[in-house]
Amino acid sequence: MKRWMEHIIGIPLWLTIIIPISWLVHCDMVKSSVRVKRIKKSSFKELKLMMDITNWEYDPKYPSSLFGKKYYEAYFHASIIEFNGIGYILTPLGYLMSRLYQLRIRKQLPEYKAYLVQ
Repeated sequence: MKRWMEHIIGIPLWLTIIIPISWLVHCDMVKSSVRVKRIKKSSFKELKLMMDITNWEYDPKYPSSLFGKKYYEAYFHASIIEFNGIGYILTPLGYLMSRLYQLRIRKQLPEYKAYLVQ
């Protein structure tokens, strides 16, 4: 019974407070980033295609971030999603899905696996 109460309280909390605040932070950080030259609204589907073709690199100084290997042309750091100077703003659900997809990519990188072994 106690676990049901946690879910009854936890799910609305995530849907009404945590995800919207995280998304608002994402929008604000993309808009205020000095690296971003242009802002574009995008869908997760479009972003996923770009994430799949990018050669990613993991930097242990920034544990929940990914950077493109070629001159940091791609950047997924601190709620900022940027490819070639274009900052991407997603819907709240698209942003959540992109964070989960970024985590999946990061777990597959050899640098990340080596960092976990240390």
